[in-house]
Amino acid sequence: MTLTDPVTTLPVEMPTPESGVYPYHVRRRWPALLIAIVQVVLDLGLVGAAFLAAYHFDRSLASTGFVPPSTRVYVAMLLILEATVFISCNLAGLYTLKRGVSRVDEFTKVCSSLSVGVVLGLAANSFVLGSRFVYSRQLLLSGWALAIVFVVFGRLLYSGLIGSLRRRGVTAERALVIGTGTPARTILDTVRRSPHLGYEIVGVVTDDLDEPPAHGDIFDIPVIGTTADLPFLLRRERVDEVLIALSGASQGRIVELVNRCIEDPVNITIYPDTFQLITNNELSIGDLGGLPMVQVRAVALRGWN
Repeated sequence: MTLTDPVTTLPVEMPTPESGVYPYHVRRRWPALLIAIVQVVLDLGLVGAAFLAAYHFDRSLASTGFVPPSTRVYVAMLLILEATVFISCNLAGLYTLKRGVSRVDEFTKVCSSLSVGVVLGLAANSFVLGSRFVYSRQLLLSGWALAIVFVVFGRLLYSGLIGSLRRRGVTAERALVIGTGTPARTILDTVRRSPHLGYEIVGVVTDDLDEPPAHGDIFDIPVIGTTADLPFLLRRERVDEVLIALSGASQGRIVELVNRCIEDPVNITIYPDTFQLITNNELSIGDLGGLPMVQVRAVALRGWN
C-alpha cells in the first residue's frame, strides 16, 4: 500500500501486515501496557500487605475479644477485597498512565478509590462468605490507613523508576505539536525541560488558516508541514499523541483539526487556550509538567482504557 505525499507528490511506502511491522501503534504500546500491569500487581500486593500487617502487628485485637477467621477464609476475604479495590481504582482512571499527572490529584484519587474499594469489599465479602465473614472495625480502619500509606509511597517510588526509564527513551511517546505561537512554544519548552514525561517531539505543524507558513525550527524542533498535511504526517512520523496549541482558535476550527486525526490511533490533547471545548463529557483535564491540558481523545491500549 502506498500514500501520496501532499508536498512532494512522491509515493511513500507504508507498513503492511506482511512486513511484520503492522500495526505500528499496537507494537509500540506493549511497554505501556506492561507498565500498567506491573502497577496493578504492585497496588494489589501493597493493599494485601497492609491488611496483613494490620492483622499481625495489632496486639490490641486480642483484648477486644476478636476471634480471627481461619487462614483459608481470611485469604478469601483479602482476594475479594483486592478485586473490589482494583475495580474502584480502574474506574477512577488510576491505570490509564497519564503523563505528568499532579501528585495531589493522584493522592486524592488513591484515597477515594481505596475507600470505595474497602466499602465495596465489605459488602462483597458479606454477600459471598455469609456467616463466615467476621471482621473487626479496628482492623478494618488500621488496614485501610496502612493501605493508603503503602500504595501512595509505592506509587511514588514506581513513578520515579518509570520517569528514569523515560529519560532514557523507554516507552517514549512520539508527539506532534500543532501551532507555532506562544502556547506551542510554552509546550515545547516544558517538554524539553521535563524529560521524565517521556515525550519525543517529532515536529511542529503550522495552522494553514490562522498562521502564516513557517520554516526552519522552534527550539531545535523542525517545522514539518501545515495542518492541511495532517493525516499524512501522522502516518509518516508514526505519531502517538497530537498536542494542539493554537492561539485564539475557534471551537469549530479545533473540532475540524480533531476530525482530521480521527482515523489514526492517536491521543489528542489541547492547550487550555481552547477551554471552550469543555462542554463535552469525553474531556479529561490533566497537566503536562505543570501546564493544564485538556484531553479530548484517548485511544485504547493505553493502560486499561
